[in-house]
Amino acid sequence: MFSREIELIYAASTDDLRQLAEIVGEDPTTFYKHVTLSSIDIRGMDLTGIEIFGFDVPNIIFDITTKFDPVMHCNMVDLQELQQAESMWDIIFNEIYTEAFDKAYRTKGSFILPKSIYSKLRALSSIRRGIHRDHELINLFDRLVSMYDTDTQLLMLFVDHLLDFGDFQRARDLLAINIKFKSSDASKIDRLVRLLFETGEMKQCIDAAEAALNALPSGQRYVNLIILFFYVDSYNDIERVIKSIPYKSRKMAYSIAVDLKRYIDSQSFDSVLELMRRGLSDDDLQAIYGGSRSYKRADANSVSLVKRLHI
Repeated sequence: MFSREIELIYAASTDDLRQLAEIVGEDPTTFYKHVTLSSIDIRGMDLTGIEIFGFDVPNIIFDITTKFDPVMHCNMVDLQELQQAESMWDIIFNEIYTEAFDKAYRTKGSFILPKSIYSKLRALSSIRRGIHRDHELINLFDRLVSMYDTDTQLLMLFVDHLLDFGDFQRARDLLAINIKFKSSDASKIDRLVRLLFETGEMKQCIDAAEAALNALPSGQRYVNLIILFFYVDSYNDIERVIKSIPYKSRKMAYSIAVDLKRYIDSQSFDSVLELMRRGLSDDDLQAIYGGSRSYKRADANSVSLVKRLHI
């Protein structure tokens, strides 16, 4: 009998759960009572009045046309919330298209993205986590970045989303675009510095580290860049970076020296300190060396370097 029911279901020309139960001569309201539904498409179905043990919500396809009884189904509250998210997604998505594409306007030869779009893109990025619409958002970003190609804020929003999504290759490619970063972009670039180092793309890694430093100078970003130049044996660049440290901020120079002492060998550190002496007092030097010019040699291999990066 059971095999006969399976044959009838496979031969049916419909996927509607109510109709399938009727095809095998069963009552639709109780036929699925002890079944957990997974990996099915229930868009457009009316499940009201049908008892279903449970839904594997992350693995079913649904939309706002799916009707069900939240009280009857044990995890339909989750589905109801996701339906609301789907509905909200569609509203925001359509608003972005209308404002960014249908009503796009130029000034001085470039398209200007309405400011309201940034918050709406952030909203979509948050909503998409539960409804698996990452690819739609990436396609939207692609269109926007192509059209609004001078918009740095938009570009960095895209980079941030790609990092969350795990598309590191695209994030690296976007970073390679020659743009001027703002201070608000620095933390996002920091994330890429570490990513690029771990994937062995040292040129882009160093370019990103310099971009982060230029966007928002800090002691830790100076140290990151100096360490990276040590890693690739670029001593002229080390000297250039050390000479660019703002020595009017004695506290920053001192913290940089203390940090570097932990992660580069003693001979290299002595050379670095000679370049930094003009920004440090005798008391600073005494404190840095701890009363002695000898200390344990640091391990500057790639493993310790990854741990060292302040990201």
